Amino acid sequence: MATLYENYPTSDVGLFFTNTAIKWPGQVFTPSISHTITSVKLQMYRTGNPGTLTINIYAVDGTGVPAGAIKASGTTDGDTLTANAAGEWREIVLTPGPDNAVLTASSKYAIVLVDPSGDDSNKAWVNGDYTGNYAGGYAIVTVDGGINWNQYHTGNVYDLGFEDWGDPYSPPSSGGGGLKMKCL
Repeated sequence: MATLYENYPTSDVGLFFTNTAIKWPGQVFTPSISHTITSVKLQMYRTGNPGTLTINIYAVDGTGVPAGAIKASGTTDGDTLTANAAGEWREIVLTPGPDNAVLTASSKYAIVLVDPSGDDSNKAWVNGDYTGNYAGGYAIVTVDGGINWNQYHTGNVYDLGFEDWGDPYSPPSSGGGGLKMKCL
C-alpha cells in the first residue's frame, strides 16, 4: 500500500495553467525520506477540454530547475476534471522512466504538468497559493518547453498543491552475505 511522503495542501485557486504544448507549470519538492514514487496528486480543474495531460517527475539540477531523464511519468484525462475553480485532487499513477523512480531524501525533484493539446480555451489549472509556505520547494513554469524556467522562490513566492505517494525504498546491499568457500 502506497504511503504519502511529501505534500502541500492549498485552498487558493488557479495559480498556474497549461495552454500550449510548451507552457508547463510545476512544483519543486524535497522528500525527507528516500522512496520509490508511484503516484502524485494535484489539485486541478479545467477550462474547456484540455485533453490528455502528462505528469513527469524530474531531478532538479544545481540551478533549481528540472534536468536529465524523466524519473517517472503518467497521464490523466483532463477532459474529466471538474470545471469548478475549487478544483479536485486528481491522482496520476506513474510508470518509472529510464532514470527509475527512486527519489533520494534531501534531493530536489520537480513535478511537471504538460498539456500537448491545450490552448487558450482548453487548459488545465493547478491550484496553489500565493504565500509560498512549502519549505521544501517552489512553483516553476516554462513557456518554451523546458528550455528556460521561471522559479517562484524569491520575490513572488508561490507553491502548487501536491501529494507525493510511493513505496519504501531500500538500497541494494553491497554484498557480504554470500556463500563463502574455504580452500584446502
